[in-house]
Amino acid sequence: GFPVTIDIARRKVLKDKIDFVYLPTVQWYKDGFFYSKSFEIKRFKTIDSLTYSRIYYHKVNTKSSEDILVYSNKDNKQPELFNFFVDRKAGRLYVEDFSFIEGKKRFVLSYTSCDSIGDLSFKPFFVSNPNVNFLDKVIGTLGNEILVMTSLGASTFQVLAISPNKGLNQGRVIIPAYKDVLNDVIYSENRFYCLYFSQGKYTLNVADSLGNTIQYFDFPVGINVEGLKSGQWENVINLRLSSFFQPPITYLLNKETLESYWVGITIVNYAFKEYKIDYVEYQSKDSTLVPMYICHKGPLVKDGSNPTLLDGYGGFGIRSKPEFNLAVVTWIEMGGVYALPVIRGGSDLGLDWYGQTGAAGGIVTGK
Repeated sequence: GFPVTIDIARRKVLKDKIDFVYLPTVQWYKDGFFYSKSFEIKRFKTIDSLTYSRIYYHKVNTKSSEDILVYSNKDNKQPELFNFFVDRKAGRLYVEDFSFIEGKKRFVLSYTSCDSIGDLSFKPFFVSNPNVNFLDKVIGTLGNEILVMTSLGASTFQVLAISPNKGLNQGRVIIPAYKDVLNDVIYSENRFYCLYFSQGKYTLNVADSLGNTIQYFDFPVGINVEGLKSGQWENVINLRLSSFFQPPITYLLNKETLESYWVGITIVNYAFKEYKIDYVEYQSKDSTLVPMYICHKGPLVKDGSNPTLLDGYGGFGIRSKPEFNLAVVTWIEMGGVYALPVIRGGSDLGLDWYGQTGAAGGIVTGK
């Protein structure tokens, strides 16, 4: 939506308002913030048209019409293939984007000084090989190096440290690939916070700047964990937890003490503690074992007589997440069983699982 500016100390909403942007990335720097814009929308209307990647800088207590265009790329009309972040300590703005170089699509990471706003003098940090898949996420800096979560040579993802003008294949491994899939990672205050998924459950692993594990936190099977982030002035890590029948709640982890706690609770008028989530495997027609969530109330007698709702989607890397769904709650309350298979084509089990959609063996989405 439309970002507004809040003075947290005085608990006051400022007059600053950025109009006509949709789901922007926002990064603070000094007395203002950078924000992205990839869509054109009109007042009181939904998205009007997809344009191209742009970054603006807004100074607090000024009109949005005075915002400075910092970056633009007319090659990219896919907002999901565009990102940026600010290294406040180094005073640098980094942009992840792609461009067509000599007629071939290449992933480009470039940077500029945050203090040269409006200069547009970006320098390339590294350029990928032609037509590389955009499956890399820049998560921060470590000294002179860039930290990248990447699938290069790692179906379940790993974290590499990349030196200037070096390619991903020359990066040094900080967080190696494991059997568990690395879903997300952030780097804050010299620590990595890595969110892994395996066998229907998530684990948050806290590691030092060398990648050594300090502590880890397991979440129960069937709990969806996402929204891993930490604000500029916050001393906590934020997570959002939910399940098929539990509305989202915020989970915080203190970065200094590593103590965790919930923020608030949503009261529901059904006995969700009586609901069960099983994470099982079934054999597909090509003998591949496919995981599946099965939700039910109380003991489940597997005699073939249970009314069952089978859901599922596999494609474009979209994960089969156990998110809150009131329709599922209603169905279970009526005595039904809900089943959600982790279909190939999603990225739940890594890129190999994602890549099996439409494979040579005749495997297609939905199997």
